[in-house]
Amino acid sequence: MCSIAQFTNNVEATALLYDDRMDKRTIIVIGASAGGIEAIRQFLQLLPADLDASLFVVVHLSPQTPSYLARVLQRNSLIRVVCPGDGDVPEKSTVYVAPANRHLLLKPGVIRLGSGPRENRSRPSVDALFRTAAFAYQERVIGIIFSGALNDGTAGLMTIKSFGGVAIVQDPEEASFSGMPKSALEFVQVDYVLPIVGIAKKVIELTKDHEKDQSDPGSEQHRKEAKNTQIYQTGNDGLRSGMDGEQVPLTCPECGGSLWQTETNRFKEFKCHVGHSFTAETLLQEQADAIDAQFWKNLRQLEENVWLRRKLADWARTDNRVPDAQNQEKLAHVAELQAESIRQALLSDVNRLDEPSTD
Repeated sequence: MCSIAQFTNNVEATALLYDDRMDKRTIIVIGASAGGIEAIRQFLQLLPADLDASLFVVVHLSPQTPSYLARVLQRNSLIRVVCPGDGDVPEKSTVYVAPANRHLLLKPGVIRLGSGPRENRSRPSVDALFRTAAFAYQERVIGIIFSGALNDGTAGLMTIKSFGGVAIVQDPEEASFSGMPKSALEFVQVDYVLPIVGIAKKVIELTKDHEKDQSDPGSEQHRKEAKNTQIYQTGNDGLRSGMDGEQVPLTCPECGGSLWQTETNRFKEFKCHVGHSFTAETLLQEQADAIDAQFWKNLRQLEENVWLRRKLADWARTDNRVPDAQNQEKLAHVAELQAESIRQALLSDVNRLDEPSTD
């Protein structure tokens, strides 16, 4: 760790470095999920070691295990790949990979690792990275979505576009899982849809000088959001004052709070007060997990009920309380039938609610 003085100097130097290159796309943010590691590995392999940009990668991984993704990506990459620390200053020609269970967030001149609310069941979140990159670096950002299921990254890519950045999506026909690319194509005005080789060539081209867009990037609301320090701490600011959108009869599966439905460019999300957010698909998956867990809990409670009632029946017979024993046996039998019904529902493939989508 550097001292406060060194840290301040590094931030100022980096800010000047990026200011000097304001006419370049210097920030590349990458999001992926299922099948994305191999796609990113191939992409990095095609980049030169002296690429004049900083790259930031979020891949959804298990939060319980340490991530070796940086080592995996470095094996075939000429460009440097590291796992950053909180407060690190971004350097060009470097790939920063989000660690397990921490949001990778960008503040002007600084990398932050956050423990804010999960988005779409994930921390790190692709959307949180994309959103903070757009707020911090506006039209200098290139957002790339590789292979992944469902629709993570779509909302973040929309934010990048709203600030004048570039949106690139892996060709869904090439992606191992086409859900994330297809969702982005449906809701975002994507600039380029390319195979991995084409994405690498386009990134090299875009990181060179380009004619700066004279329009004012970002809506007035986005410019206000960009000044909100909470965004750089957690990746979002929860529901803004006035509770955007419409309150719906649903509760947040993470914290139990009320959910509001928001919509941007026909893309619908559900958000709670503290910042947990879901698309309809990820909310259904979270609900399915909760239902599955509750069913197993109910099964366990019913089996315990059967055991205890039969104990009571045994004790009643010992005391010659035959009617009480018969009543407890009858109730135990009812609980046993209920338990068997739940067991069959849990073990039946037809009734599985948590099968992930492969599209």
